[in-house]
Amino acid sequence: MKATNLSLTLVALLGLTATAAAQQAAPTSPATAPRTEKIGVVDMQRALTETKDGKAALTQLAALQEKKQKELEAKRDELTKADADLAKQASVLKPAELERKRKELATKLNALQDQMSKATSELREEEARLTKPIARKLDAALAQIAQRDQYTLILRTEAVAYPKSMGARDVTSQVIAEADKQVSGRQGAQ
Repeated sequence: MKATNLSLTLVALLGLTATAAAQQAAPTSPATAPRTEKIGVVDMQRALTETKDGKAALTQLAALQEKKQKELEAKRDELTKADADLAKQASVLKPAELERKRKELATKLNALQDQMSKATSELREEEARLTKPIARKLDAALAQIAQRDQYTLILRTEAVAYPKSMGARDVTSQVIAEADKQVSGRQGAQ
């Protein structure tokens, strides 16, 4: 029995030694070679605001916001003046007339608040309309860079706490340049 166990142990050891020697002697194939990870990060908000299209969209949004703000400020100034006038007239107006004018002023104030909410909503919708195609260009540029430069993984900076600690490369500038190249390439083709 002891001889059988010793024989089995020797056969097992010889088998393991032969397997280890074969693995050391065999060249590594690309499938078995150790893989190096290439990780990148991108600041999509920065890319959005620094591309040519992004800058144009921001300029357009700022102009629209300024226009709406001026309109709303003019209406607000009107209501402020009307409120001051009503305060001056309060002592000479009959109570029923004063109450009617206060209600009228309150109605106008509510309407102004509704207009402000509507303007904010319109600005958000316009921002989405303008930035959606730019975001698609940035995604395409990012995919092209990831494939061309063989990145294993590219994360958005807002999703990574310490990108430098993991050896990630910032590809934001490359994404901006690639997206701008797509813009100029399309303009040249037209």
